[in-house]
Amino acid sequence: MMDHINYFNPFKTKPGEHEDTLTRAFLVLVRLSPAMRAAFLEMIRAHQHEKGCEPSLLVPSFALLGSATVDVRTQIERITETEGALVSVLIANEKYEHKGEIKGSDRKPVYDGLLTYTGRLVVVIENKPCVENVWFEQLRPRLPKDCQLALYDRLVSLRWRDIISTLLDLAAGKTLHPSEQTLVSDFQEFIAEKWPELNPYKSLRQCGKDAGLQRKRCRMILEDLLPRGSGLSIQLDGESPYIPVGLPTVQRVMLTANDKNDRKELGCALGIWPADNVTQARPFYKRLAVVPGALERILALSEGSCEVRPNLHFSYQGTQLVFPEKVVEPGAYLRYWCGHQALIHRVAREGIEEFLRRMQADGMISAHDAEEARKKFSATARDHLNPCPGLEIFYRWPRETALELDDKGKLKTEVLERAREALEAVGEKSPV
Repeated sequence: MMDHINYFNPFKTKPGEHEDTLTRAFLVLVRLSPAMRAAFLEMIRAHQHEKGCEPSLLVPSFALLGSATVDVRTQIERITETEGALVSVLIANEKYEHKGEIKGSDRKPVYDGLLTYTGRLVVVIENKPCVENVWFEQLRPRLPKDCQLALYDRLVSLRWRDIISTLLDLAAGKTLHPSEQTLVSDFQEFIAEKWPELNPYKSLRQCGKDAGLQRKRCRMILEDLLPRGSGLSIQLDGESPYIPVGLPTVQRVMLTANDKNDRKELGCALGIWPADNVTQARPFYKRLAVVPGALERILALSEGSCEVRPNLHFSYQGTQLVFPEKVVEPGAYLRYWCGHQALIHRVAREGIEEFLRRMQADGMISAHDAEEARKKFSATARDHLNPCPGLEIFYRWPRETALELDDKGKLKTEVLERAREALEAVGEKSPV
């Protein structure tokens, strides 16, 4: 029976958005492009090296496989090869971390893909465009009877974005045969139309004017800034990526599409939020009040391309409920809280009304703001209010500036320097 990996025998009942169609497209490319096949094997070897794999279990390089016959299949139920090495590979949108061992399973499988070098190597491929849908047992192969395969007991987890990025590099190198170049181009077009969320977007220009794609690019930039061994990983606030730096007075460093610009002029923005809760605000204003020049260094940031704005809000059990609309000049705002540090504490229910009157009398909130707070606190069963005299510090790059910087490979450096500059100004040492 003709396998679906045959270029002329595609799935007839599965749309391009079905994950099996994505698997088939990739395996057709692996089958017909020696360059992509070699690159795929090298990505597996690199992952094994990173995990400290024993040399005897390393996937052989493309060169060492020599003239071994290669067979590529999809949606297949059995492994027939009995000699050589076997490795289980997951391809997903993100890395999948699991401490379970890869070992033989008794379940009846249907493998998304099998790449077999006769007598040398079997690569079992599982495709999950969304890593949350991974079931670890699926990654364990059912071995043939009297099997002599040497099983690599750790999962090899690859990301689609890295595979696609490798393809882009191959295409840019102009070393592919014209037929391979056409296949790579067709695959890129397929991904762009059917699976755009998997794209690596190596530059903002590739993202066009789509805010969602630009946020993906921002996430990649932040990932590149994470130091090895730091234990930090990218988190999301809604759709906006940030590094949870966890410093005493700053929780996060965020880089995202600059949604406040007109969509046609979409750029990107770097932001930090010092003193965002009571626990952060206390040491922040204590330092600001006693360290010579500390307040002036923060205000000096706004003399460049940076915006420094008050970010006063009232919260309850970690939920931010009221953001006063009254605008206070940054210098006056910071000086006020330096001189009124005793107000930065949990306000019990019986003291909320007096606190709001004090805030209004001191010009920190308007009458409208006070009334909104009463609705969220005094007029509810909430038993306390947390005043959070935070600060917003933003750097914004207009679209053309951001595109030019990223095209030249300088945007990451610019983001890193601005993040360090902002953190240093508020008295924190950057972890990136």
